[in-house]
Amino acid sequence: MSEQAKNVVALVGVHALERALGEAPEETELCSGANIPFYPRLSVRANALAVRMILPETEQARFWELLKVAGLRQSGWNVGKLKGNPGGQRLWGLVLGLMKRAPAILALEPMSGMDAGERAKFADLLRWCEDKGIPFSYTAARLKDVMDLGLTQKLRLAAPEGWLETDTHQMEAALAAAADKSWNKLQAEWEGENP
Repeated sequence: MSEQAKNVVALVGVHALERALGEAPEETELCSGANIPFYPRLSVRANALAVRMILPETEQARFWELLKVAGLRQSGWNVGKLKGNPGGQRLWGLVLGLMKRAPAILALEPMSGMDAGERAKFADLLRWCEDKGIPFSYTAARLKDVMDLGLTQKLRLAAPEGWLETDTHQMEAALAAAADKSWNKLQAEWEGENP
């Protein structure tokens, strides 16, 4: 990802989700991870083929590329199931949301239920959005989860008085300067809690 992130914004804090929903323009595509269309008795491959059948031919290459970036198209993917796998369902929902080519995308708590491998694939999707110039915002309750993705992002921190604007580089510098080297303590400070 470029040194200065332009398109990927993390909305962080316990009140970020509520604020983001209140401010989202009407044309924003919401990716919630709930009610994602897929056939639970079919494999990921069969679900992808079902979606592909309704896509225009011009969109099929983008769909397969997104599946690959999200880790849903790989060796053995035809035996993987989405049922009972919330992280996989969220990745599937993000792929479907990105296929809609909305002017802006807001993913609601996308890392909830993801294991470490799925979070790495989520980070790959964020890099893909940055490279393609796609405006992508997502909410996360914990700063640590955002920083652990290991990529440059804009940050909007949900402080009591409103959003604090920063980025991951400035946040790394703030942690380096803090007496207590803890993302949780740093988050508690900006949220107005006593560390």
